[in-house]
Amino acid sequence: MSARRLALSILNDIELHKSFAHIAAPAALSTSDLEARDKGLVTELVYGVLRNQLALDWLIDKFASRPVARIEPQLLNLLRLGVYQLVYLDKIPGHAAVDTSVDLAKEQFRPGVEKFVNAVLRSAARGREALPWPKRGRELTHYLSVFYSHPRWLVELWIDELGVETTEALLIADNKRPKVTLRANTIKTSPQALADLLRQAGIEAAADNICPEAIVPAGQNIPENIIADGLAYVQNSASIAVGHAIAPKKGESVIDFCAAPGGKATHLAQLMGDDGRVIAVDINASRLKLVEDNCRRLGVNIVKCVKGDATKSLSLPEVDHVLVDAPCSGLGVLARRPDSRWRKTAADIPRLAALQLGIVNNVAKHVKKGGTLTYSVCTISNAETYGVIEQFNSAHPDFRPKPVEIPGQTFAESPYARFWPHLHGTDGMFIAQWRRY
Repeated sequence: MSARRLALSILNDIELHKSFAHIAAPAALSTSDLEARDKGLVTELVYGVLRNQLALDWLIDKFASRPVARIEPQLLNLLRLGVYQLVYLDKIPGHAAVDTSVDLAKEQFRPGVEKFVNAVLRSAARGREALPWPKRGRELTHYLSVFYSHPRWLVELWIDELGVETTEALLIADNKRPKVTLRANTIKTSPQALADLLRQAGIEAAADNICPEAIVPAGQNIPENIIADGLAYVQNSASIAVGHAIAPKKGESVIDFCAAPGGKATHLAQLMGDDGRVIAVDINASRLKLVEDNCRRLGVNIVKCVKGDATKSLSLPEVDHVLVDAPCSGLGVLARRPDSRWRKTAADIPRLAALQLGIVNNVAKHVKKGGTLTYSVCTISNAETYGVIEQFNSAHPDFRPKPVEIPGQTFAESPYARFWPHLHGTDGMFIAQWRRY
């Protein structure tokens, strides 16, 4: 199977079966006999099309003889693939993008469809020097939405809450290819040793400027043994920073609510030198299995998994630290999860904010006096950040905000910490902490 055919198959799976790209793409690639270079092309095509879907549909609508709304989903994905290569990938010759798309049309669709595909892509190839984008000055929100390929409701929300300049900076950051960050598992190795191992495999690696155990390799192809042997865990620096904000000591106790797949729970155990107790709570039993698998691979022994609904009363002890890494809209990880920008709606924000508040209100009782409660979300919306913590503050006078401290970092929103994709080069992450008195 060719790279483009596999990319089209993955896109159709995501479109028709509502699969998630970060699951569907690796699963398809793992059973493919493509060479590493072609697998890289598949990843580029799938994520590039998803990231630029709205912009691609706008252009197809301009170049096609019938509106996008009347083009069947599988054929639309083929056109998206072709236009993406023509407009966004300089290294692929225009004739190759057109010819391979026409060949796929002949192979996968009824006779005659290839003529339609050929006409649309040749029109796009001729017009790519002066693409027909919306006029910026006529309606700014519409332009930003289409050109940067984000839902209009989201652009409107960000402009309302953050202003035009920050919104455009976020849109640009969302459309960059995200870097891979590895958290060195210090139970088994050191950051320096991990970097040396990567270099031995021909992969340059740099130290991260946010977290001491984070390593940033050049490129996406990480040797499988590094992950399989538990030497590292793929985790964004903003997520790693949550553990440093909690800073648990050896022998202490922690509950991590909404813990799956276990990135933060295993990092907390790592910071504790695998000495103490971490209770990982999640409502989903199959996702808790991922926590157990990650603990086994990383050599973590102090994490105990508990199936439980964090909005309900649970038979759990009071502990030194409670972490609520709450379910959220994920607006801070749109670069990494580009398909999620098309799954979210404006109505999700207040619904999720209510869920987050319900969880943090419910689990606060598990914090010992003198202990800390940490709330983190990988999103950028006022309702899910300040809206939640302000209501929590009003309802819990025995909890006082505690400045979030992450070594080497300062934050304009202190006592809270927020990582911004366009400022820090990380996922978007908001962190708040309280101490119980």
